Amino acid sequence: MTITDQRLAMQTAIVALLNTVSNVGNVVAYKIRAVDETTFQSIMVYTISGTKYIRAWEVLWTGVQDVRAGDEGVPLGHVLRRHTFTINGMVGYDEADSDATFNELVTSVMDKLTQTYRLSGVSGGHRTLAPTVTMDVVPRGDALVHLAEITYTVEELKAVS
Repeated sequence: MTITDQRLAMQTAIVALLNTVSNVGNVVAYKIRAVDETTFQSIMVYTISGTKYIRAWEVLWTGVQDVRAGDEGVPLGHVLRRHTFTINGMVGYDEADSDATFNELVTSVMDKLTQTYRLSGVSGGHRTLAPTVTMDVVPRGDALVHLAEITYTVEELKAVS
C-alpha cells in the first residue's frame, strides 16, 4: 500500500469516526473553500431539528515524519511513520449560548478520538495518539465562528527491506 493509499484510508476513517458524534455537523476530508457565499454556506450549514446552524469539520493530512530504526525504540528493519492530521471544527458564534454548545461538542469529539486506538478500515500495524486541541473565535466567510484546531497523530510501524 502506498503512502497515499494509507493516508486516504486513515483520513476516511477519521471522517467516519467524527460522523459518529451526535450532531457533529458536516465532516469533509478537504479544506473548505468556496468561490461564493452560497457554496460556502451549503458546506458550513447543518440542520438540527429544523434549525440551521454553522457546524462543519475539516479533516486534513498536514504532515508525516519517519523515525528510523534504532531511534525512539524503533526495531531494526522497521520505520515508524507518524501521520499528522489537523481537524478543524467550526461552530457558529452566538453571544448567548454558543460557548457551552461548542465546548460540549469539542469535548465529545476529543473523547471519541482519545478512545480510538485503531482506525477502522486501516490496514497494517498502527495506533493513534491522544489528540491535542486549541480553540479560538475567528471570521469564516461572512460569519464569526468558534474554531477548534485538533492535532491527531496516527503512528504506523512499517517493515523496510
